[in-house]
Formats: sequence, structure tokens, C-alpha cells
Amino acid sequence: MANYALVMKMKNEISFLFQKFVNKTISKEELEKFNTYLKKSDHDPQIRQHLSELWDYFELAEKYKSINFPKESSKDLDKKNRRLEELIKASKGHDYEIERAIKKIGRAESDLNYKRKKTGFWNWLKRFFIISVVAGGAGMWYYLSHEGIVVSPEVAYVEKVSQHGQKSTIPLSDGSQVKLNSGSKLIFPKLFEGNTREVFLEGEAFFEVEKDPGRPFIVRSGDLVTTVLGTSFNIKAYPGEEAIEVTVATGKVKVQKDAAKDQDNIMANQELELTPNQQAVYSLTGDDLTRLEVDAEKYLDWSNGTLHFEETRFEEVIVTLSRWYDVDFELMNEGLNDCLIIGEYNNASLYTVLESLKVVLGIEYQFTADGVKIDGKGCDG
Repeated sequence: MANYALVMKMKNEISFLFQKFVNKTISKEELEKFNTYLKKSDHDPQIRQHLSELWDYFELAEKYKSINFPKESSKDLDKKNRRLEELIKASKGHDYEIERAIKKIGRAESDLNYKRKKTGFWNWLKRFFIISVVAGGAGMWYYLSHEGIVVSPEVAYVEKVSQHGQKSTIPLSDGSQVKLNSGSKLIFPKLFEGNTREVFLEGEAFFEVEKDPGRPFIVRSGDLVTTVLGTSFNIKAYPGEEAIEVTVATGKVKVQKDAAKDQDNIMANQELELTPNQQAVYSLTGDDLTRLEVDAEKYLDWSNGTLHFEETRFEEVIVTLSRWYDVDFELMNEGLNDCLIIGEYNNASLYTVLESLKVVLGIEYQFTADGVKIDGKGCDG
């Protein structure tokens, strides 16, 4: 009985410290105690299991907050979330409740998707886009003008941003749908007018485009222009990265250099047509466009909540994890950047990913007030 009381006391303390950590209210002394529990988890399965459950709960809560449910579903889900909070404070039974809540949220999402189809685009727009076009118009006008794009001032543009640690699904007025990855921005007209459908991407997104032979769908991303009639494809164009990737899942896509940004006419005649499982890679350093044969699914995994690394440099892995979990990393040994990572993580918590990297690379990690500090031996380049 005494042993049970000690275990419950330990779980309560871990839960308390974990909550303060994710709320960024943890003190230096509390952080040291939290890291002590993390180290103990290596050889204490009870601590390891409890930490894993806490990460699962945290990610469920974040997902809950990021979903906009209809009013009738929200009340019930609010009760469920409050019950989860009570259980996690009591440190008992929440694993079963989490499983039930996940199923409930899944059902609510399915119901919501069905209602979206019935209520139409305008009701959807009112519910999901709490954006003032008037307030944001000046900023977007500057952005589009700065990118060398000529737009009509009468067209109302919407800007949608997925912050680090978030992902968004965006319906467009023509019935197309865009999944926006973490740390990405999409700018698009409130209504498509004229003989083209044109959007602007910064970051990564998966597009499912409705067919409209009379109006091609155009995505401007950095220095590239991608043109389609109706298809599904992924574009990765994060600022600061050395390449832009366009990967096709279905249909046919045309990729070419943006003429407005090709003042020297270097690539005026270079364009690529891509079919399923083909990828265009544009090197910003070499200013060249290359076609590759790929497994498209691996480049689309992120849209289904899966992190996929295939001989990926640790430096790139850290950048991805930073966006994915909204966490800053401090690398103590730059030799780790040369390590190549192979792995797949399906809806995994940050704790799970770090523990996996610890086994694979032998790294040590520590949560700090600013993020996560990583150290290790490194690899030969």
C-alpha cells in the first residue's frame, strides 16, 4: 500500500511538472527535477509509460484546440476535455479515456466534413476564416507586389498561416482543397475570378485541385510557377532552403521558372511536365530544374501525420522537428549534422522521436527553458 502511494505521488509530481513545462511556467529548479525524471525513464518503465501517456494527452489537447467543431459538437467535446484534465491531475485511467476521446474526435471530424458539403462554401468560410480582408489587405498587397506579381486591387485576398506545430486544411472557392504544413503560408483570392485560379505559397502544402479545363490552377512558390488543370501534388518551398520540390501524386503538372524573376532569361525555355511519382527539384544555388522518379507517398506522408526520413541529414531532421513540434533545438556538437537518419514516425510525440534518436544515434537530450539541448558523438561526413 505504501509503495502504491509513493508511485501515485511520483506520477502526480511528473504530471504537475509536465503541465508547467508545456505551459512555459516552469522554474529553473522544477526544470532540473523534470529532467531528472526524464533520465530515470531510461531504466524505470513506470516513469517511461507515464511520460509517454502525458505526451499523448498533450498532443490530443493540442489537436482538440486546433479543430473548429460545430456548436452542437463542442459542448460534448468540452465535457470530454474537462474530464481528461481531471483524470490527468488524478493520474489515473486517462489512457482509456484518451483512446475514447480520439475516436470521438474522429467521429466529430467526419460529421463536420459531411456538414461542410451540405452547408456549402460560404458557411464554411464564415466559420473557419476569422480574417479581416480590410485589415490584412495592405500587408498582402505589399507581399504580392514585392514578389513581382501584378494583382487587381479590387480582388479580396485571404492569408492563411500554419504556425510551427500546427497544420491546416483550407477549402478554396472552386472546391479545391489545400493541406498546409507547419510554418507555411498560403495567400489566395476569396473568390477566383477571370480565366485562371492563382495562389501563392510559402512553405509546404498538398493540393487537391478540382478540374476546370477553362481555368488552369497556378501556384507561385518562390522562383517557381506550377500549373495544373485538376490533379493532386505537393510543393515544398520553405524560405532559406536550397531547393524547391514539386511532387505529383495524380494527374499532370507543368513546372517552370517564374518569368517575373528570371530577368536574365536563363530558364526561359526550360519547363517540365510531371506525371504521378515524378518530382521537379529546382536548385536555388545552381538555378537548374531537374526531374526525378520518386515514391510520391513518402513526400506526402506529412499530410497524414507521419514524419518520414530516408537517409536525411540530422541537420534537416532538426529543422523538420522544430517546425513539426514548435520547439527550438540547440545542437552542442555540429558533427551530428553529418549523421543520416532513416525512420518513420506516425503521429508520434516529440518524446517518442527523441527516444528513438537516442537509441539510433546515442544522443543525449535535455529539455531547457528555451527548448531542447542535444549532444552526442557525431558522425563522419
